[in-house]
Amino acid sequence: MRKILTLVSVILAALSSSTVYADGDNYTSINGTGCQAYYAGEKGFFENNYSGIRNVSTTSRIVSCPIDKDVVSALGGRSTTWVRWGGTGTISCTLNHWNVNMVNTFRSASRVNTGWFSIPSDASDDFWGSATLWCSLPAGGTLQTVHFLEN
Repeated sequence: MRKILTLVSVILAALSSSTVYADGDNYTSINGTGCQAYYAGEKGFFENNYSGIRNVSTTSRIVSCPIDKDVVSALGGRSTTWVRWGGTGTISCTLNHWNVNMVNTFRSASRVNTGWFSIPSDASDDFWGSATLWCSLPAGGTLQTVHFLEN
C-alpha cells in the first residue's frame, strides 16, 4: 500500500509541475462538416456526413475551413493546428493567417494516406488577426476533424 501511495504521489507531483492551460476558450475543434467547397461552383463535388466533408469527385478539390481565433493572449505564433483525414493519396493543407496589418503568412503541411498531421505555427500571428485553413482533398477523401489550439 505504501508503494502505491508513493507512486501516486510521484505521478501527481509530475502532473502538477507540467504546464496546463486552464483557459477553455483556447481550443477549437471542428468536424469537417464545418468546411465547404473553396470554389462555389464545386459544391456538388462534396458531401457532408457524420464523419466530415467528403470529396466525391474523381480529382482533388479544395475545401476551406474557418478557424475561430479568440484568445487575446495568443501572440507570437503559439498556435498549433492538427488535421485528421481519411482516404488514400496525399492531402495538403495551408493555414493562412492575416495579422493586424492584414499581412498574410502561410504555413503548410501534408500527409500521405489516412491519419493526423500538424501544421507549423506562425510567428507573426497576433490577436487582431484571423485565420483560414485550405486543404486540397484527394478524390474520395474525407476531411474529418480540425483542431486549433491557441496558447
